[in-house]
Amino acid sequence: MVELNLKDREVFDEEELEKQRKIILDEFIKEIDDSSSFRVELLLLTNYVENVLKDCIVYLTKSLKARKIPRNTINEILLERDIIDKELFDDVKRIFDIRDLFGHNLRISQIKKKAEPILKQMNSAKKMIEADPEWSKLSLEEKLSGVSRGIAFVLDLRFRSLVLNEKKTRRKK
Repeated sequence: MVELNLKDREVFDEEELEKQRKIILDEFIKEIDDSSSFRVELLLLTNYVENVLKDCIVYLTKSLKARKIPRNTINEILLERDIIDKELFDDVKRIFDIRDLFGHNLRISQIKKKAEPILKQMNSAKKMIEADPEWSKLSLEEKLSGVSRGIAFVLDLRFRSLVLNEKKTRRKK
């Protein structure tokens, strides 16, 4: 499993965090490419989303201990700080609901029955249908993969924006 290697460190190091983020992204991409199981792919994608959430809170607090904050709480903090908007906040919650279905159920038919309505509520899924009506013809797995990748991508951009904005603020002082 891909995991950020900062757990044993006690002191926040911005450069190390950014270096580790690059490493984890490279490992994540390789592991996704090597996977032949959709369940594994979804779990990896949502683990990456969770890692980005945790990177954001570590960066905000300058404390590695902040990684222990539950993901839903981090999501709420990021919303409160205007790092993410309400649509992304809701989609992050929903993608973790879907992840939990895949992580805790063995019967794929039952998972699909429960995941489909959640997916239909997701803002990013609605936007995909608006952008490309053919998207609605994709399999559930393809839709979930696309939405998960989109959420990971947007969260990663928000993290980078957070870092850049803080660096600009520091330079002005």
